[in-house]
Amino acid sequence: MAVIRGAGHLVVRDELPSPGARTMVRTGPGDMFRLGTDETLAEGYRRAQAGEPLEQ
Repeated sequence: MAVIRGAGHLVVRDELPSPGARTMVRTGPGDMFRLGTDETLAEGYRRAQAGEPLEQ
C-alpha cells in the first residue's frame, strides 16, 4: 500500500462510510493480502470448488 497525501480524490470512493484510509483497510478472511501467493491461489481454488461467492 502507498499513502500519497493530497491524492485522496483519486482513490477514495463515495460509498465509504467515512473519509480516511482506515475505512479502506481489509481485515480477517476478506483480506487476501495477508496471505502469500500460494495460499491465496489455494484459497481461491477452494472457494471456487465449494461454489462460494467471490467478494468484490
